[in-house]
Amino acid sequence: MNKRRIGDVSCKQLFEQIEKEAKGSHLDVVISSEALELEWVDVGAFIRALLPHLDSEPMDVEIIVACREHFSRAASWYNHRMRARKVGENHIVPDDFLISHAPEICYVPLIHRLEIGGFKVTPLSYHPTEDWTERFFRHIGFPKEKVPKIQVKNMGLSTKVLIAKVATNRAIPTVKARLRYLDAIREMPESYSSQSIAR
Repeated sequence: MNKRRIGDVSCKQLFEQIEKEAKGSHLDVVISSEALELEWVDVGAFIRALLPHLDSEPMDVEIIVACREHFSRAASWYNHRMRARKVGENHIVPDDFLISHAPEICYVPLIHRLEIGGFKVTPLSYHPTEDWTERFFRHIGFPKEKVPKIQVKNMGLSTKVLIAKVATNRAIPTVKARLRYLDAIREMPESYSSQSIAR
């Protein structure tokens, strides 16, 4: 296990926090992080280093991969890159982004990389998104009557706003003018897409 840090928390601190919450518990431990799909992360090594912090008994480990439709996944990645850009930084058009990042978006290399760790890997379809959270809870063992109430919350830019943002970045030359238009676009009805949140 290398000594890379995720955010401002070292692996040692992360494991200590998880141990404090989960050691000795009879309940399942669910860890969710998009960082685990990064190429430099050895997920098998991460799991083996984490297990002693959970319990002395053998644990049944399963890696669940939420699989989105490929264009939906590509659009999400592009959306995140667009939002993470610094003001004034050159933007990349969707076609160029897809060409340069297509190998990273495909699931087969990710699944193979996870399987190398020696633990069970289960792809679970993210679609339809309306009942994704319920299907996930049912998969990890929640009986139907115990599944938490699901609330829909607006999380990300909708498709039409993302397209408008790309067009704005390409058509308007100055940063100040672009920001003014983008602020107006975000105020449009249905400017954000929905995601299910458990409560």
